[in-house]
Amino acid sequence: MPFWIKNRLALLVLLTALLFSPPGRGDSALIYFYNPDANLGDVAKLKSSVQEYFQVIEPGATLKAFLRLQDLLAALKSQPPDFLVASSWVTKSYAGQYGLKPLLVGRVGAERSYTKILISKKAMPSSASPSLSTVGLGAQNLDVLKSLVPDLRKFSNLNVVEVSKDLDAVLAVSFDQVDLGLVRSENIEAIRKVNQVAVANLKTLSRSTPIEYPIFSATAKVQAPAMDKFVKGLQAQKDEKAVQAMELMGFQSWGLR
Repeated sequence: MPFWIKNRLALLVLLTALLFSPPGRGDSALIYFYNPDANLGDVAKLKSSVQEYFQVIEPGATLKAFLRLQDLLAALKSQPPDFLVASSWVTKSYAGQYGLKPLLVGRVGAERSYTKILISKKAMPSSASPSLSTVGLGAQNLDVLKSLVPDLRKFSNLNVVEVSKDLDAVLAVSFDQVDLGLVRSENIEAIRKVNQVAVANLKTLSRSTPIEYPIFSATAKVQAPAMDKFVKGLQAQKDEKAVQAMELMGFQSWGLR
């Protein structure tokens, strides 16, 4: 085969590889999202809006959203991402195990944290093993749950019923499916607007310690320049699409961690 034909074939192979091969590490970023307090009603909308939000910084960025903690933890182990946006208690509980480096924390107004309330239709249960409905924090995270709500330490055998949305935890208490619920007060008000009777008999028993809004973390595989790029890029985005993406994630802006 003539030399010039060989060179032409080699050039065509090279061009094909460049056009159709997946983007390299410098052109992509895998980002995981998990925040059960966000009350996700449309995961597809969150994925498209939030993925587009990250793609302003890194065009090849891909987002994976998780509704269950166990699915997130399995993915962190089998396919570690570059970055993670997750509930603050997740980051604090698993940072060492998965090499997470917190970079930014969500804010609402000037606030970096919020509280949840412990609710019931009666007084604090006298039983040693009451049932409690909450998002995210299942039986495997009882220590975290009891650190957030010290009043729960008195129960030796707390039966945690994990739900996917805070609204579901409110309704579980309202319809006597569980004894207690750990929820955000604004979700009680959201239900009150459409069905006042459903929440009329709910009582607030105590309030949690402050819970930071979701934290944006890098994993061990990410180098300093990429961290800096995302930190500056996320803080700089303030247009309508960026605001919508952050609200879907459960906050309004980013602050340095």
